[in-house]
Amino acid sequence: MQPGDYPSPLVSVPIEGESGGRRFRHVVWIPQKELFRVKCVLQQAEYSLAKYRGPQRPRVVLDIGANVGLFALYMKIVDPDAVVHCYEPVPSTLEVLRKNVGHLSSVQIHPYALGKTTGDVTLHLHQLNTGQHSLQRIEGENQYRGELVVRCRAAAEELDELGLNAINAVKIDTEGCETDILESLGPRIERADYVLLEYHSESDRRRLDHILANFLLYSANALRIGRGTLKYVHRRLVPGRRPEPGKQQP
Repeated sequence: MQPGDYPSPLVSVPIEGESGGRRFRHVVWIPQKELFRVKCVLQQAEYSLAKYRGPQRPRVVLDIGANVGLFALYMKIVDPDAVVHCYEPVPSTLEVLRKNVGHLSSVQIHPYALGKTTGDVTLHLHQLNTGQHSLQRIEGENQYRGELVVRCRAAAEELDELGLNAINAVKIDTEGCETDILESLGPRIERADYVLLEYHSESDRRRLDHILANFLLYSANALRIGRGTLKYVHRRLVPGRRPEPGKQQP
């Protein structure tokens, strides 16, 4: 199998329903062995937002580690006016991402990774799951099938170029690079209302809590020790909650 191939054959899945009084119908293409993610993201709303919200303007969303676009599609179903920036560096996955959500209004696809620094990086390709391609090689040695050099841009540079003063949601699923991205963003993360992300070690989980000191954890799912999903909302959105002393707003 060449690095650009999919770990399993692509299949199409119809997505139908109603949101906000509007009917929707989409077709999602995804590798067959990754169908479970359709259920997690679209049916079980793995990355749902809490009830708190700032000014009622179209949401601005960063989907870092967009993969085939399930979270981007979820956000467009929840809020058809949302502006979603998708980041995905793997050419084959990028092709499916464009097919799934590239035709939707206000979805912008960026063909590179985000990290701590700008430059070419080596991505380790997982044998079975495109969602587990990793810069950090966090799985066992026998889980990978090859390597691919991809573009990476410092998250801080990207956000500065976009010129976003407010971000409604930042979703990060980058197989171990979550802390690197947040550390690159630094105080810019205070512009976000929600931060939704995975963690891949206990030390990362504790580091994320420290970085996101002005955010409140409203949901967590531990798949096993050292692996899971965390969802935070900025305390400024929650009545009666103020930033902790010593934590400055940008």
